[in-house]
Amino acid sequence: KHYDDSANTWPTELSTATSVTLGWVGYFIQQVAVSIRHSDNHLIIAAATNVDNAAADLIVYDVTDISTKTAKTNIITNQDDWSGPTVLIDQNTDDIYVAWLGKGDGTGTFGSSIDIYYSVSTDGGSTWGTATKYNTTAGDYRWIAAGVPTPGAAAGRFAPTLWSNATDDLFINN
Repeated sequence: KHYDDSANTWPTELSTATSVTLGWVGYFIQQVAVSIRHSDNHLIIAAATNVDNAAADLIVYDVTDISTKTAKTNIITNQDDWSGPTVLIDQNTDDIYVAWLGKGDGTGTFGSSIDIYYSVSTDGGSTWGTATKYNTTAGDYRWIAAGVPTPGAAAGRFAPTLWSNATDDLFINN
């Protein structure tokens, strides 16, 4: 939805992905993440079409304005044991980082043993690099987030924060 501050209303709505099914693995997991690319004010959306499901896709959209969206290349297609995407855009280079919970190949177990993976696009989401493992030890991770760093020489660091249900701790690893 697009908020009109001058009228204090939500007058228009753009449907992006209609194939997202709310997933449940004994608890809810975040399935959608958004970040703003400062160079052109586009919204980059990453979404899990399902949770821990063999038909789940990690889809990405580039939203130009309230009437224009562009589907980008899927990062994951028809894979099990993953969800919880987060998006970070390096505002110096416009590189898009997307991280998620689980490898996406049927080897993780939600609620006990999940790793964190990420992939990078240097061309606006048209292509994605190989999925890279982010954490050092698998765990009962249930949430991951990455902020939007400010442009500048020291900005652009990809350092997601993870929440472990097993230890009730937040972790960061840059």
